[in-house]
Amino acid sequence: MLPLIKLLIVVFIFIFLVSRKLNIGLIMLFSSLLMGIFFLMSPMNILKSFATGTFNLDTLKLLATVYFTLTFGHFLKEFGYFNKMKVSLEGLIHNRNITIAIPPIIVGFIPMPAGAMLSAPMVEEAGKGMNLSPELKTYISYWFRHPWEYCWPVYLGMILASSVLSMPVRTLSLNQYPLSIAIIVVGIVVCYIMFPKETDTKHGEKQMGTKIYTDTKTKKSRNLGIFFLSILPILLVFVFVVVAKLDVIIALAITVIMIIFLQKPFPKNILPGLKSGLSLDISLLLVAVMIFKKVLENSGALTSITQFLGSSNASSLVLLAFIPFIVGFLTGVTTAFVGIAFPMLMPLLHNNPTYVMFAYAFGFAGVLLSPVHLCLAITKEYFKANLWGVYKMLIPSTAFVMFVAIVMMMIKSG
Repeated sequence: MLPLIKLLIVVFIFIFLVSRKLNIGLIMLFSSLLMGIFFLMSPMNILKSFATGTFNLDTLKLLATVYFTLTFGHFLKEFGYFNKMKVSLEGLIHNRNITIAIPPIIVGFIPMPAGAMLSAPMVEEAGKGMNLSPELKTYISYWFRHPWEYCWPVYLGMILASSVLSMPVRTLSLNQYPLSIAIIVVGIVVCYIMFPKETDTKHGEKQMGTKIYTDTKTKKSRNLGIFFLSILPILLVFVFVVVAKLDVIIALAITVIMIIFLQKPFPKNILPGLKSGLSLDISLLLVAVMIFKKVLENSGALTSITQFLGSSNASSLVLLAFIPFIVGFLTGVTTAFVGIAFPMLMPLLHNNPTYVMFAYAFGFAGVLLSPVHLCLAITKEYFKANLWGVYKMLIPSTAFVMFVAIVMMMIKSG
């Protein structure tokens, strides 16, 4: 019982410090040091764990993957792929009840810190004349940006889970994609219920300086071509990772190089774009998570917890659901529940993709519902929405996804 209490103390100290808006990477390093002290590691062993956690191959690959992910998102935005996607969709689909949700769904393929401020203006523009409440626009922009975090291999949570669990990211993706489908399905149902009965479904002829073709089949085919070109880099990453089974680092690197060389004339802002992937805060966080994992392993904490859980009457499924959910809800950060909860739950996960899916589903449910989730806070503020009004749609939607995770667990474990 004592080892679990020590771990929980570390978790609650971590959550308290995060609530004080301190740097999360530094908090994670402090938590690792605290863990070593609690489990009576010698100063030399703590130092060795910090060193091996920083410089091992898994950590270096993690840093490279995140660098190329951030650079990929920067170039897509900088070279106008998102703008072309938006306006071509408006020329292809005349039902704005559908088109208003598509931009955030596609933007959601690209993990970026400013993603909320990219999808919210697109939803605002697409929703003009539709008499949508600020709460519904907030829900649409927020909810439809997040389905791919369960399965898209370039998301930081997926990459980190793969590194922490030493499980191929492709395995995680293929096992968790039904949760992404569940998010989209329940989002469509909520929108169908909440949309006003009468809305303006007409489109303007021009948006953001890009022409929209709307009249003939020829013009529709041009819009289709523009749309395909706008999402081609995203499709390439999917093909490289899921179909060709390339390492995600190689897939992203190839795609970034192709994006650069396809620009005519050759862009002058290459260097700033390449620098955009160098984030000190994110790099510090990733290294700190890998150090935390290494301290857990070297301190004997995981062995002690395994023995305790094996002798306790606590349901493993309850722990797999509760601990990630609480950490996700209190921090609002995907990497927090993966980096804190997953190493602690490794004795229960048994390197089983189904158990990982279950824990990930509940952890991310906590993130989606968290009032300190930056994306939710930014989107709510952008639309000047009432938070409780958003929660009236958000809570049942998230509950449905958790229900799907429970059903998947029962089916795959039965």
